[in-house]
Amino acid sequence: MSEVQKQQYNAKRPLRMADVAHNLGLSRATVSYVLSGKAEAAHIPEKTAKRIMAEVKRVNYQPNRLAQSLIMRRTQTIGLLLSGVWGKFGQSIMDGLQPVLDSAGYMPIIAMHRWDDVRERAEVRSLLGLNVDGLIVQPQPKSCRKTYQPLLDAGVPLLFFGDAPRDMPDAHCVAWDSAEAVNVAVGRLVEMGRTKIGFVGVRYPFKYNEDRYEAFCKALKAHGIKLNKKWVAWENIAEEPGSLLDGMFAPKGDHPNAIFAMNDSAGLQAIQKLMGRGIRIPVDVAVIGLGDYSESFEFTAVMTAVHEPVAEMGREAGRIILEAIQNRELKPVRHLVGGSTLVRRPSTEGWSRMGVA
Repeated sequence: MSEVQKQQYNAKRPLRMADVAHNLGLSRATVSYVLSGKAEAAHIPEKTAKRIMAEVKRVNYQPNRLAQSLIMRRTQTIGLLLSGVWGKFGQSIMDGLQPVLDSAGYMPIIAMHRWDDVRERAEVRSLLGLNVDGLIVQPQPKSCRKTYQPLLDAGVPLLFFGDAPRDMPDAHCVAWDSAEAVNVAVGRLVEMGRTKIGFVGVRYPFKYNEDRYEAFCKALKAHGIKLNKKWVAWENIAEEPGSLLDGMFAPKGDHPNAIFAMNDSAGLQAIQKLMGRGIRIPVDVAVIGLGDYSESFEFTAVMTAVHEPVAEMGREAGRIILEAIQNRELKPVRHLVGGSTLVRRPSTEGWSRMGVA
């Protein structure tokens, strides 16, 4: 090959890590340690690390992710399977999760199951086909164990986000420690003089969702209020809380003057149904819920809610899944994130007093 041909070949060949190392008179391993964020662990001087990063910037070197994955036997990717990625909920997860992954050189691959178990299984297969190093999942109850137990058996790091099935204790989990949030919500209603409190929830047979109802019952008892089971409305997921409200607000019967909703969806749908019956919110019935992350900003702006710390949960999920990837012997982690900030809106305050309590 002539010198001219060599120059033409080198001009077309992508820049390699070995070229960066050659330019600096360093070993390829030294450059690799710095670019993978392991300079300190490898005892590489800060001055050397700065030289490497300056050269990388100067020559606009882009690491070959595929080559790195073959060497490390990792793809540096995390699968993130959610019900959906729209609205404040999905954005808040990423606000917490992405900086953690970025700092470790990992990239999220996002998929949605839309509460469809067939789609969920297909998305899991697709993510595994991409050889993700770990999986973070917002679970749905229809096919949970059937879908995810094989992953655990195969040693794939798995973390459930937001809740977890009771029969899969070997998976990691990050969820909201919402007991104090329930106390704050019920306490606000009692403070308003609303002691005839009904409950609207969605049947979602996972531990931390069911714990919210238990916390509600305890909160009523702590305030000396007896639970009226006729005012408890459980709906199946994806259904509207309409028919059960019929019994709660029968024309000639006694009815509540306040509603505690297990989550945004239940609370906002209840508000719509009550308003459709001509019931004034909050004059006749005050409504308060948990979450503050509805897909509909229009209705979220109406309902008083205790804010779920989703960004903080995302950060913890990232930390734990990375730890599980590094240590495959890590015992199951069940991490609960606290948070009980009350955001006051018209469904309890009318239009005159709103804001964070």
